[in-house]
Amino acid sequence: MKRIVIFTICLIAVLFCCISCRSVRPDNTVDDPVTNEAETTARNNHLDVETYTVETRYCNLKYPAKWEGKVKTEIFDNYGYIVKFIADDVSLFDFEFVEGNGVLLGTLVTDSENVVIKITSYDLEHEMQDYEIYAEMQSDIDVIIENLMADYTLELDEIIEPEEESVFEIKSSLVALYYPTKWKESILVETSENRVKFSCNSVPLFDIVFGDNENVSPLGYYKDIAVSVTTHDISSDFYTDSEYVYLRAMQEDVDVVIEGLLSDENFILN
Repeated sequence: MKRIVIFTICLIAVLFCCISCRSVRPDNTVDDPVTNEAETTARNNHLDVETYTVETRYCNLKYPAKWEGKVKTEIFDNYGYIVKFIADDVSLFDFEFVEGNGVLLGTLVTDSENVVIKITSYDLEHEMQDYEIYAEMQSDIDVIIENLMADYTLELDEIIEPEEESVFEIKSSLVALYYPTKWKESILVETSENRVKFSCNSVPLFDIVFGDNENVSPLGYYKDIAVSVTTHDISSDFYTDSEYVYLRAMQEDVDVVIEGLLSDENFILN
């Protein structure tokens, strides 16, 4: 069973290496320039490493070329977008985009969207064969992070929300509905005369119901037709932590659908 490990040492090292100017302490004293020079050298060493590229939906991950063919990557795009780094069936670390339950790395800021990146690292047993090699492979996540910072705008240790989250339109028999664009590749929307169903990988999330809805009070009325919301239970027992977090985030964005309805002048809140 995997255990999520806070990548404290790794991320602290990266944060220190990312400081290109002199940092000031609370007491207004200035760091030793010799120390800063060492940190800058360490950062440059990471950037000087020969790498190969792992292409993802959001960015390119550059990992040391010496591990090419020895470390494989697997991309999972079912519940969130996860890039796993694995060596000989030993899980090293994951990069989790948009949603995840790993340790926050930061936000990748692009012209089209802001993408939150988290990292999950895995315990390595000291007794395992080739432990030192796996540990080195794992620590070389620093190379990926430094190259991300060099190639993109990566705000470390911050979640930066877009000023206005984009939505896409869903045509229904009664009224247009709007749902976050970030879920467009994952959500399945099924429309019928009196219901719009939202699901992900056969997991029901919520329904927007037009007309009678047994045991559920109307949210409001659109041109005298009742509109209500049915939310489905999602049990954490059947999913990994990352999958559950992802599904719940998609489900909670029913609020975006509701906000769209409330902004329609033909919709009257109950």
